[in-house]
Amino acid sequence: MDRQQKLQILSVVSAGLFAGAALHVSVTEHPIRFNIPLDVAHEQWKQSYLMAAKFQSVFALVSSAAALYYYKQSKLLLYGGLLIFSVVPFTFLGIMPTNLKLLSKEQLLNDEQKVKLLRRWGNLHWVRTVASIVAFGILARSLVNK
Repeated sequence: MDRQQKLQILSVVSAGLFAGAALHVSVTEHPIRFNIPLDVAHEQWKQSYLMAAKFQSVFALVSSAAALYYYKQSKLLLYGGLLIFSVVPFTFLGIMPTNLKLLSKEQLLNDEQKVKLLRRWGNLHWVRTVASIVAFGILARSLVNK
Protein backbone atom coordinates (compact mmCIF):
# COMPACT_ATOMS: atom_id res chain seq x y z
CA MET A 1 0.00 0.00 0.00
CA ASP A 2 1.49 3.32 -1.05
CA ARG A 3 1.27 6.70 0.67
CA GLN A 4 -1.62 7.92 -1.47
CA GLN A 5 -3.74 4.88 -0.63
CA LYS A 6 -3.02 5.30 3.07
CA LEU A 7 -4.06 8.95 2.95
CA GLN A 8 -7.20 8.09 1.01
CA ILE A 9 -8.14 5.50 3.61
CA LEU A 10 -7.43 8.00 6.40
CA SER A 11 -9.64 10.52 4.62
CA VAL A 12 -12.49 8.04 4.18
CA VAL A 13 -12.30 6.77 7.76
CA SER A 14 -12.19 10.31 9.21
CA ALA A 15 -15.11 11.44 7.03
CA GLY A 16 -17.01 8.31 8.01
CA LEU A 17 -16.45 8.95 11.70
CA PHE A 18 -17.61 12.55 11.30
CA ALA A 19 -20.67 11.54 9.25
CA GLY A 20 -21.60 8.72 11.61
CA ALA A 21 -21.40 10.91 14.69
CA ALA A 22 -23.34 13.71 12.96
CA LEU A 23 -26.03 11.28 11.81
CA HIS A 24 -26.36 9.84 15.31
CA VAL A 25 -26.89 13.31 16.75
CA SER A 26 -29.37 14.36 14.05
CA VAL A 27 -31.42 11.16 14.08
CA THR A 28 -31.41 10.11 17.74
CA GLU A 29 -29.79 12.41 20.25
CA HIS A 30 -31.21 15.78 19.23
CA PRO A 31 -34.84 14.70 18.63
CA ILE A 32 -34.93 13.06 22.07
CA ARG A 33 -34.12 16.42 23.65
CA PHE A 34 -37.67 17.51 22.85
CA ASN A 35 -39.09 14.62 24.91
CA ILE A 36 -37.39 15.56 28.18
CA PRO A 37 -37.71 18.63 30.41
CA LEU A 38 -36.41 21.68 28.57
CA ASP A 39 -33.82 22.68 31.18
CA VAL A 40 -32.43 19.14 31.14
CA ALA A 41 -32.41 19.13 27.31
CA HIS A 42 -30.58 22.46 27.21
CA GLU A 43 -27.96 21.29 29.72
CA GLN A 44 -27.55 17.99 27.90
CA TRP A 45 -27.07 19.87 24.59
CA LYS A 46 -24.31 21.96 26.21
CA GLN A 47 -22.47 18.91 27.52
CA SER A 48 -22.85 17.05 24.24
CA TYR A 49 -21.68 20.03 22.22
CA LEU A 50 -18.60 20.59 24.38
CA MET A 51 -17.66 16.90 24.10
CA ALA A 52 -18.29 16.58 20.34
CA ALA A 53 -16.54 19.83 19.44
CA LYS A 54 -13.27 18.30 20.62
CA PHE A 55 -13.21 15.58 18.01
CA GLN A 56 -15.60 16.49 15.17
CA SER A 57 -13.40 19.35 13.95
CA VAL A 58 -10.39 17.03 14.00
CA PHE A 59 -12.23 14.42 11.90
CA ALA A 60 -13.24 17.04 9.32
CA LEU A 61 -9.79 18.61 9.09
CA VAL A 62 -7.90 15.31 8.95
CA SER A 63 -10.25 13.98 6.29
CA SER A 64 -10.00 17.09 4.13
CA ALA A 65 -6.21 17.41 4.50
CA ALA A 66 -5.66 13.74 3.62
CA ALA A 67 -7.99 13.99 0.61
CA LEU A 68 -6.63 17.26 -0.70
CA TYR A 69 -3.00 16.15 -0.45
CA TYR A 70 -3.43 14.13 -3.65
CA TYR A 71 -6.33 16.08 -5.16
CA LYS A 72 -4.59 16.28 -8.57
CA GLN A 73 -4.78 12.49 -8.79
CA SER A 74 -8.57 12.38 -8.56
CA LYS A 75 -11.40 14.85 -8.92
CA LEU A 76 -13.29 12.76 -6.37
CA LEU A 77 -10.61 13.52 -3.78
CA LEU A 78 -10.90 17.21 -4.61
CA TYR A 79 -14.71 17.25 -4.37
CA GLY A 80 -14.90 15.07 -1.27
CA GLY A 81 -12.08 16.92 0.45
CA LEU A 82 -13.63 20.31 -0.21
CA LEU A 83 -17.08 19.16 0.85
CA ILE A 84 -15.95 17.68 4.16
CA PHE A 85 -13.84 20.80 4.75
CA SER A 86 -16.88 23.00 4.09
CA VAL A 87 -18.48 21.87 7.36
CA VAL A 88 -15.79 23.78 9.27
CA PRO A 89 -16.53 27.29 7.95
CA PHE A 90 -20.25 26.46 7.90
CA THR A 91 -20.00 25.66 11.60
CA PHE A 92 -18.24 28.93 12.39
CA LEU A 93 -20.37 31.14 10.15
CA GLY A 94 -23.73 29.36 10.18
CA ILE A 95 -24.03 27.47 13.45
CA MET A 96 -21.71 29.26 15.88
CA PRO A 97 -24.04 32.24 16.52
CA THR A 98 -26.70 29.77 17.69
CA ASN A 99 -24.13 27.79 19.69
CA LEU A 100 -22.96 30.91 21.49
CA LYS A 101 -26.51 31.85 22.46
CA LEU A 102 -27.18 28.35 23.76
CA LEU A 103 -23.87 28.33 25.67
CA SER A 104 -24.14 31.85 27.08
CA LYS A 105 -23.97 32.19 30.84
CA GLU A 106 -24.72 35.92 30.73
CA GLN A 107 -27.86 35.75 28.61
CA LEU A 108 -30.71 34.04 30.43
CA LEU A 109 -32.96 32.32 27.94
CA ASN A 110 -36.66 31.79 28.49
CA ASP A 111 -38.28 28.51 27.48
CA GLU A 112 -39.52 29.86 24.15
CA GLN A 113 -36.01 31.05 23.22
CA LYS A 114 -34.47 27.73 24.24
CA VAL A 115 -36.90 25.76 22.07
CA LYS A 116 -36.41 28.11 19.13
CA LEU A 117 -32.61 27.93 19.39
CA LEU A 118 -32.52 24.17 19.86
CA ARG A 119 -34.79 23.67 16.83
CA ARG A 120 -32.66 26.06 14.77
CA TRP A 121 -29.50 24.25 15.84
CA GLY A 122 -31.04 20.91 14.85
CA ASN A 123 -31.94 22.20 11.38
CA LEU A 124 -28.47 23.66 10.87
CA HIS A 125 -26.87 20.46 12.12
CA TRP A 126 -28.72 18.53 9.41
CA VAL A 127 -26.81 20.58 6.82
CA ARG A 128 -23.52 19.35 8.31
CA THR A 129 -24.88 15.81 8.52
CA VAL A 130 -25.94 15.65 4.87
CA ALA A 131 -22.75 17.34 3.63
CA SER A 132 -20.59 14.91 5.60
CA ILE A 133 -22.50 11.85 4.38
CA VAL A 134 -22.17 12.98 0.77
CA ALA A 135 -18.47 13.73 1.29
CA PHE A 136 -17.98 10.30 2.83
CA GLY A 137 -19.65 8.69 -0.18
CA ILE A 138 -17.50 10.64 -2.64
CA LEU A 139 -14.31 9.82 -0.77
CA ALA A 140 -15.25 6.14 -0.44
CA ARG A 141 -15.92 6.08 -4.18
CA SER A 142 -12.44 7.49 -4.78
CA LEU A 143 -10.99 4.32 -3.23
CA VAL A 144 -12.61 2.06 -5.80
CA ASN A 145 -12.52 4.45 -8.73
CA LYS A 146 -8.93 4.00 -9.86
